[in-house]
Amino acid sequence: MVEGFLYYIAMINKAILVRATHTSLVCCERSDFVSHHHQSTVAIIMKRVKPQTCLRPLSCSGLEIAVFVVAVVVSLSKTLNLFTSFQGQTSFWRQKMRTHHQMMDVNKDGVVSWDDFEALVRKFSQFGHLSEKEIGRFTDALRHVWEEEWGASGDPYVFIGQEQFLSQMEHVVNTKDLRKRVASPLPYFFKAVDRDGSGEISLEEFKMFYSCLGLSDKDAEESFAAIDLNSDGKLSRKEFVKLGRDFFLTEDETRPSKLFWGPLFK
Repeated sequence: MVEGFLYYIAMINKAILVRATHTSLVCCERSDFVSHHHQSTVAIIMKRVKPQTCLRPLSCSGLEIAVFVVAVVVSLSKTLNLFTSFQGQTSFWRQKMRTHHQMMDVNKDGVVSWDDFEALVRKFSQFGHLSEKEIGRFTDALRHVWEEEWGASGDPYVFIGQEQFLSQMEHVVNTKDLRKRVASPLPYFFKAVDRDGSGEISLEEFKMFYSCLGLSDKDAEESFAAIDLNSDGKLSRKEFVKLGRDFFLTEDETRPSKLFWGPLFK
């Protein structure tokens, strides 16, 4: 990126051309020393200016140079995502992901495999609240998580440790399409424990959810008290899904969603 910025400064120093109009800026011809990558970037900038703006060598005033530099920085930030802030960098977020990895390690062997995911399907299906079609969709949603979020690439025999999971989830939270689908099985977890079909789950039903995850009733009580934001003693499907997604997507330590998947491991 520094090399690219120096190139644009070199363009100014050569006084090739800078011209400001009411709504656009133009830069002139590209010199031979420019790499193909930077030429492509200039071409993108050139497409954004008004075609009627003429190109001819000019001497540049200080104001024109300043405006040009600002325009280059803005254009580069949009074209090359220079100022994109990456998520998944805080120790708190990594602690949450380690917690989730340990929770998904159903057989507690230190790694997670597709066998652990299949065990979850069996545990949640045993309540009898999911139809055969819903169990199939539940399995498909978990397979998406396994392949796309956990990075298994369709290999049912791969074993994923904590560090590999952390690396993959960092990719997920910084990829737009994957962010949209994060935690896609949550609606099926919800329906599986909504034993009365009310569209809301009570503390007792939340305990069923935690039981399937290998967590205690005490854990369920503490987490439910934290995530039941309006203290009405129940969670709607929308609340449940939002809290479960926020666990993965937020790095705010004050959010109650940090306890959605159980107490955080040290």
